[in-house]
Amino acid sequence: MVIDLVSFTICYIVSYFLSNAGSYLISGILLCAEGVFLFLKNIRNERSFPDPKALFSFSWVFCIGISALKLSNLQGKWDSRTWLCFYLIFVCFFMVCGIVQKKLAGKKSGVSFPFRTYPADVIPVIVTLTVISTVCFLVEACVLGYVPLFTTDTPHAYSYFHISGIHYFTILFVLEPSFFVYYGLHRTKSRRKDLTAVICTVICLILPLLLVSRFQLVFSILLACFSFLLLKGFNAVRALKKRDILLILTGMLLLVCCYVFLTVERAHSVEYLNGIFEMKDPHTPIFITQPYMYVANNFDNFNCLVEQLPEHTHGLRQLFPVFALTGLKFKFPELVNFPIYVTKEELTTVTMFYDAYYDFGIPGCVIFSSMLGLLYAFTDHLIQRVKTPGTAVCASILYSCLFLAFFTTWFSNPTIWFYLVVCIAIEFVLWYFETYKHKERNQLS
Repeated sequence: MVIDLVSFTICYIVSYFLSNAGSYLISGILLCAEGVFLFLKNIRNERSFPDPKALFSFSWVFCIGISALKLSNLQGKWDSRTWLCFYLIFVCFFMVCGIVQKKLAGKKSGVSFPFRTYPADVIPVIVTLTVISTVCFLVEACVLGYVPLFTTDTPHAYSYFHISGIHYFTILFVLEPSFFVYYGLHRTKSRRKDLTAVICTVICLILPLLLVSRFQLVFSILLACFSFLLLKGFNAVRALKKRDILLILTGMLLLVCCYVFLTVERAHSVEYLNGIFEMKDPHTPIFITQPYMYVANNFDNFNCLVEQLPEHTHGLRQLFPVFALTGLKFKFPELVNFPIYVTKEELTTVTMFYDAYYDFGIPGCVIFSSMLGLLYAFTDHLIQRVKTPGTAVCASILYSCLFLAFFTTWFSNPTIWFYLVVCIAIEFVLWYFETYKHKERNQLS
């Protein structure tokens, strides 16, 4: 761990001076290479994958390098405080997570839970999530009078397809593919159950298409992938047969096709996107421009915050989930109405630590990243010992947020907390029924 931090520090300082000297290309490439190096090194050193330190090395250091390339006219030199925040965020997370992981690994006994190994039947969960999402989607469509997919020339159709309170339940379809993965790994020979699970999963993959939500589609697939890795282990990926690899590649191709389809349906033409992103090379292909700006501009938005924020909000930004889920934001709108500082009005994605700086500045970033290091160390320790449906999906949500740390303020998003609460509730319901069945079997015998 010490070698990793020393390597990162040297690379980061060199990159900082190169960037300030205008050598953006070299500065960015150096940080990208360091991010890949730390990612691969921590995968090799740890017993399991995904490892939090490896994921954060990629999602933070590598993505800072992508942004440091400065390929867009929207990007400028970063404030020294921005460089300091990015450095401290990584060091604090990496150091706290590494230390706690070693402490937990040194314990002789693992986490002891009464429900740590029970084989749960998740078909009722799969059906329930599908029914709830479908019914709520139909309610929203009837009340609002339209379905986003069937509108024309409306880039923001999904943004307005929202009824407060109900929409949280509409987007529960995001969780279903992860439970389908659990079912697939523990399935019994029942054609009826297999057919039910497949039909429900297809419905839950169609819903984000109807909503024209690229994010919901990608996030649901990402959750399913992490669920597989957490439940089966990284070695299972190496043991895949040619047929499995072909199916995965086919699935990835279909996902890309769906993503492009949704981009077109959102009326996001090549000219529209290139006009917003303002790439220095106007001939940059859109398949490079779009992912680049979804990564790079978030760090520049953080820099805008650092340079323009007049005063800190002392916790109100990060308490937004409380205000949203309790309805306080409707009664006291002043609690949530704060301006967002971005390079351009249309580009509102930010990093995970945007609200931490908004609330408390540099100390906020240090404390929040340290808390996340602690959280992910315990999550890593827990998921290696508890392979139950609810814990697996909860961990998948957390790991997905870490993998996309460059994208948005996940822990200030009430939807993420709603997902976690639902997964915890599902876990305890499954545990209760499995425990009840076990007692019945003992009494009969």
